Amino acid sequence: MNVDERILPYLTKNAASALGTANFDGATIEKLTGGDYNFNYRVGHDDKEFLVRVNIEPQSGLDTQIEYEYGTLEFLVPHGVTPKPLFLDNSRRHLPYGLLIEEFVTGKHLEFSVAALKRVAIAMAILHSVSIDGAPLRVRENPLANQYDAIAVDLASYEQRATPNPTVIRTAQGILDMIRKDLPRLASTYTPRSIVHTDPNPANVIDDGEKVILIDWEQGRIDDPSYDVGALFTPQLNKWAAPRDLTDEEKRAFLDTYVENTGDETIEERSKLRTTLHAVNCALWAAQRIADVDEGKIDKNLGKQNYERYQAMADPAELERVAAM
Repeated sequence: MNVDERILPYLTKNAASALGTANFDGATIEKLTGGDYNFNYRVGHDDKEFLVRVNIEPQSGLDTQIEYEYGTLEFLVPHGVTPKPLFLDNSRRHLPYGLLIEEFVTGKHLEFSVAALKRVAIAMAILHSVSIDGAPLRVRENPLANQYDAIAVDLASYEQRATPNPTVIRTAQGILDMIRKDLPRLASTYTPRSIVHTDPNPANVIDDGEKVILIDWEQGRIDDPSYDVGALFTPQLNKWAAPRDLTDEEKRAFLDTYVENTGDETIEERSKLRTTLHAVNCALWAAQRIADVDEGKIDKNLGKQNYERYQAMADPAELERVAAM
């Protein structure tokens, strides 16, 4: 029996009481597409809907990946910008993977517009204003330098693949070389002051027309808030789920609303460099995933459903456009 067929029997045997039901007779189940490390299922029963996340591959490399995500949601749920976590099982006794159940968030994946970007700005401002005291999240002590170093490691790793793309390597290295000379001077302006989502691409932003909820919390951590803003503005990241780039008007609407709600007057300037680094990081990540698929090192179902997305994000021409800015 594959994972898809095991979800409802698993819920009846292990999670029914925790979710307030005797069984899942007559429940509906829909497998959602788009995730790259999890299988996600929308389960409806009576008047309730749940999201079941099965962690097939830990993005962070942690065996406790699903526990980390649950703890993050549990910490943030009082602030109203995340789903509510309901159930956690990382025992691997019933399924060979960690499993998390949370309330299903209704709405649509983010569609770019001025009004929608204002709603994103409000949600992100709330998130970035949450006190980090007691937060069960990892910390990047030197946000800019740590981001740069992580990308340099990824580049070195990609260079060792069997058939790396030479244009991606050359362009990524050129951008890193350009940034490195100013890194010591710039790094001090970035501080680990906020909880950040780290991956606010449109697939992870649910908008119901009134407010925005941020989903998929595998990689949340404490960082400078410019990490999320820079990511939101990164064309390569948005290629995961958006049909186009953000317009200048949409970016301005976001920034003005964000500053109004946080008082962070330097967020625009701090975010520019992080957008550049995100572009390199996204291209290298996607190029690595292409190599994983080609070399049979990724779950075949995950790789198949997202291969075209990897190709769009790793497009050397897009990375060269960043280098020319």
